[in-house]
Amino acid sequence: MDYRVEVFGKAKVPEGRARNLLADIREQLDIEAVKTVQVLDLYFLRGDLSAEDVRRLCEQLLVDAVVQEYRWSPLDSPSSSPEDGDWVIEVGLHPGVTDSVAEHLKRGAHIIGVDGLHQVVTATRYELGGNLEEATVHRIAKELLCNE
Repeated sequence: MDYRVEVFGKAKVPEGRARNLLADIREQLDIEAVKTVQVLDLYFLRGDLSAEDVRRLCEQLLVDAVVQEYRWSPLDSPSSSPEDGDWVIEVGLHPGVTDSVAEHLKRGAHIIGVDGLHQVVTATRYELGGNLEEATVHRIAKELLCNE
């Protein structure tokens, strides 16, 4: 079965990547309309995995429980929805590019006894809050978040 795991910072713990991206949007692109930024790590898991296997992967390998939380669902379920008015940008690696985080996760899964994990793909999800035009969101994605 295929699963989607989202790892994100706890609400009361400031997340450095989000703060840095917000500063870059304002300073490098001179865009003040972005009011909030949230950055989530995404993991797409494929294999003969039970719900307990996915929970163990999250809690033992993917999440720092002091500062992070997670949610997961079967891949065919809808992903989490952003707040009203927020924009979502998801960025992954091009096919054929080495995904070292995915390779390490597969090795780690084997070490903790989760042998059913066959494939992992990682990505990053950016949620931008504010009164934004679609063209502005595309500009942020192209200039700061991805390499076409």
